[in-house]
Amino acid sequence: VSNSLCKESAYERSSYLISKGPRPTFVVPGNSDWFDCPRREEAYGFFMKSVGSPDFITSNWHQEHYISLNIERPEGNPELVRFYVEGILFIGVHMIESPLNHESSSARDGRMKLNMEWLAESVETTFADREVRGVVVFGHSVVHQRIKPFFKKMANYLGNVTSRREIPAIYLHGDGLAWKVNRTSADDSSWYFYDVQIEQSGLADITIVDVAPQRKGKLKDRKSTRLNSSHTVISYAVFC
Repeated sequence: VSNSLCKESAYERSSYLISKGPRPTFVVPGNSDWFDCPRREEAYGFFMKSVGSPDFITSNWHQEHYISLNIERPEGNPELVRFYVEGILFIGVHMIESPLNHESSSARDGRMKLNMEWLAESVETTFADREVRGVVVFGHSVVHQRIKPFFKKMANYLGNVTSRREIPAIYLHGDGLAWKVNRTSADDSSWYFYDVQIEQSGLADITIVDVAPQRKGKLKDRKSTRLNSSHTVISYAVFC
């Protein structure tokens, strides 16, 4: 924000760099993408135009690396996303931290409601039709008091339902600017929840989360796998 003042050219440059990367990349919005900008609505429009819309996915991915992921986005809010790969449900949400008195409660509550409804629909729809062995939620904000309702909702859908009690879930995010893994969920139930905060951009190597691959219904040993052409590799980006 301080360097570019959220000019359109900054978003176009980011879009160009991401599109030249070797792997499919999803971008979810963070504070610096629009909320901290001098003109929020204009900045959000630039973000969606450059990297946050389905047009970015379909027009800029390298076709040789494109994988049919059956990507789904809600009508009217294409910044949210979900897809399913080898038993893993991926859900992208619009999770930012807005300081008190910097945003109306109606706007903040509306975004929270949208995220919770997207989580609920994604879980209910996918679990009804497919076998799910793990859930990864992408967002930006750290887990703080004002967004805990989302994680209580997440616990209700994944941790407090008998048929889903053994399914691990990860919330992968930036914002805190330091590597941190927290096993504490938003409620008192015991379930496989991991709050994974990545290091500040530019100060650490890229974080790779390796999920044990599944081939023909059988789980392969994660320790023996190596990154090669047989793996599905997906990038996730937050502009910190």
